Amino acid sequence: MSGKAGWKHTEEARIKISAARKGKPVSEIQRRRIREAAQIRMLPIAERFWAKIIKTAAGCWLWAGPVDKDGYGYFFFDGKTDRAHQVAFTLTVGRIPKGLFVLHHCDTPACCRPDHLYAGTAKDNARDREVRGRNGWATGRRIRKII
Repeated sequence: MSGKAGWKHTEEARIKISAARKGKPVSEIQRRRIREAAQIRMLPIAERFWAKIIKTAAGCWLWAGPVDKDGYGYFFFDGKTDRAHQVAFTLTVGRIPKGLFVLHHCDTPACCRPDHLYAGTAKDNARDREVRGRNGWATGRRIRKII
């Protein structure tokens, strides 16, 4: 599938539509691209996911795929997009418990190393932000109310 947000056609469909608009038959090169795209889609989710990880000397396993404006990686599978650290947690620990979030011990948004991740509450997340000096808008008395 294309990396563009909202793109609903498979690579195969996109190539065929492109060829049809130009009034040309699908070429052998296009057929090969269709086959390659299909093979990538057939890889197991875990294999596709872990192939995008770079292990650093500092100990973090950084996401090498696409990232959002906050530095969190994201991964597309099963028709939806999830944050990479949440997928790593799900693949290694299991489902994220209802009402909990996947937080980082290392404070690195792109890190997907399983032992750097833990499930915590919104209060845990707020406490981590305050301890690490990343309060954002929630400062002073307001943050004490949250905690």
